[in-house]
Amino acid sequence: MAPPQKVVVVGGGPVGALSALYAARRGYAVELYELRDDPNYGSQSARPDIAVIPLALSERGIRAIAEAGVPGLLDRILDNSRPIDTRMIHTRDAHGNIKNIPMVYGPQGQVNNLRCF
Repeated sequence: MAPPQKVVVVGGGPVGALSALYAARRGYAVELYELRDDPNYGSQSARPDIAVIPLALSERGIRAIAEAGVPGLLDRILDNSRPIDTRMIHTRDAHGNIKNIPMVYGPQGQVNNLRCF
């Protein structure tokens, strides 16, 4: 039997990791590469003053994780997240005062799930 074909995924964020998972489930040998170290720590940290990364997961992302076919994966993610039904748009009015405008995610009451890492 021939060895499995190799798939290389560049980018270890949510989409890259899920893509690697899908390829592995289809029988490919997967190599996953990420340029940066843990984004919470080190000199390349996006926010060196904090050690939290908020990550919003849409309904489309939830479906993709569910369809990956890993038992318990989606449950573990959702158990450690909280639903959010609006996002806040921050802007300034004509006088320079900050305005916060809430916007719902979807007309049918869709929610995103927020997880902080």
